Amino acid sequence: MNRNSGHGHTRLVDVAKASGYSVSTVSLVLNEAPLSRKIALSTRERVRATAQQLGYHPDCRARALRLKRSDTVAVVAIDSLSPVSISIVGGIMEELQTERYMPLLLNLDSKPEQLQKGLNLLLEWHAGAIILLTDSLDRVQGVLAETEKAQIPVVAVGSDLTGRNIDSIVVDRVLSGIASIQHLSKLGHEHVAFILSEEPGPEWRPECQELFRRAAAMSLRIDPDLVLRISSQQTPEVRCEAGRTFVKEMLEKRKHFTAIVSLDDWAAAGVASELSHRSLRVPEDCAIIVIAHLISSTSVRPDLSVMRPNYREIGKHAAQLAVSAADDRKQRKDDSICLHRHAPDLNLLSMSSTATPSVRVGVR
Repeated sequence: MNRNSGHGHTRLVDVAKASGYSVSTVSLVLNEAPLSRKIALSTRERVRATAQQLGYHPDCRARALRLKRSDTVAVVAIDSLSPVSISIVGGIMEELQTERYMPLLLNLDSKPEQLQKGLNLLLEWHAGAIILLTDSLDRVQGVLAETEKAQIPVVAVGSDLTGRNIDSIVVDRVLSGIASIQHLSKLGHEHVAFILSEEPGPEWRPECQELFRRAAAMSLRIDPDLVLRISSQQTPEVRCEAGRTFVKEMLEKRKHFTAIVSLDDWAAAGVASELSHRSLRVPEDCAIIVIAHLISSTSVRPDLSVMRPNYREIGKHAAQLAVSAADDRKQRKDDSICLHRHAPDLNLLSMSSTATPSVRVGVR
């Protein structure tokens, strides 16, 4: 049997000749086109058996060029090796197993020339959709510009890009903060300090007000001197030092606090370091809860309790949105773009830095 007809690889016409069916019938079957369901099962089985015997593989690149899209979902991660990214990518791959789409992973931390080659590849292959894992908008501007020109739908995980008509998934910080307060309240904490990581734009202000309103409803006293506001745009070193300074100032003012809820992991690391420097124990003298962010890290101090969502479920949700966007890319409307907030999973909260208060920090 002629396996390649001298062309170096088996073509559709070779499968058609060997199976005894027309090229159009063979194409419908091997490309799993919707119309193939109308072809007799025995015919489909014979075509597939012949293709396998001849070693036929579809030319995915040619198909992508012809259709101006491929059955590929590209996952572009700012740090594909971080624990958070690995969990999210695991969820994406699990969800895509039930779909016809295949994942293509691209790391933004690659060397510039490698990154550009990866971008060129997903653009040339006309990726059906892109899932963007990042909490640093500055580093993805080039990717966004390329995808917008190519009109490839994007799903953002970790950043709110709804203003750019992109479905986005973020951590629900209000629910995370409330869950943290409720947990500490059950342990007996009444004097809780807060470190708020403020994002650019006005969105965080109503979130902050809602968080404090809910805290007051639980009879938790909120002292303005026990609230630190820092910018998420500051460097990790600056945020860490801000946490250290916050503890110093509270102790100097003899403020009473038995727990700290931080929306910034670097600031929380600074808090823990300063408490240790002053021979104050965590969690015996001061409990600490970190509200996790996407995508940077779970916590820079793995011994700190972290209020986090289920990252694998976030990955599955992102894959669902990406597949939907890829399937409906011509019908997508701006008013269908949504910001999806994921609540914390209390089953994932470790107890390493939380405990029943025994001593009021700051009391001398």
